[in-house]
Amino acid sequence: MLDRVPDTQTVVEGGYLEIHIRATYPPDSNSIILDTNPWLPNFWGLRNALFVDSTGGHGCCFIHPDYFEAGAYGITFIAAVFNGTVWLVDSEHVTIIVWALGDANADGSANVGDVVYLINHIFKSGLPLKLVAAGDCNADCSLNIGDIIYLINYIFKGGPPLKVGCATAQRQAMSPPSKTNN
Repeated sequence: MLDRVPDTQTVVEGGYLEIHIRATYPPDSNSIILDTNPWLPNFWGLRNALFVDSTGGHGCCFIHPDYFEAGAYGITFIAAVFNGTVWLVDSEHVTIIVWALGDANADGSANVGDVVYLINHIFKSGLPLKLVAAGDCNADCSLNIGDIIYLINYIFKGGPPLKVGCATAQRQAMSPPSKTNN
């Protein structure tokens, strides 16, 4: 009934993510009910999340995480239809990974380790970033010395806040953040 949804979706703090859900049930997809567990918008600490059942087997989850909401969140999309005798139910579980801006090394926060990680990545062909948008600190849509300087100013000099910029346009498949993946 439910179309397959990628089991991991990513977004940076302050970014924007839409997850489109589609379900079909011949002969009548109009009778399908879509919902989520946990129920949105009360989405386990992710304050700016909403699911809309657009009817006809279509729905959309809108997620716009606030700053300081980095982490992993689970959500299950549910489709149900009554076939005249019993309720038929299908579900898909999705993990939403919210990355901290500036968290190039995926340890959960922006700190001096991210400066070193960016330097190694940009100048020494170091390990790739789990999410390029997390390292694009000045939001110019590219990883370069400007991001390193911007991050240093932010961490050590109380410089301007990190920017989202291109983060909303960049969607990459990746594993969840982990201190062991550095």
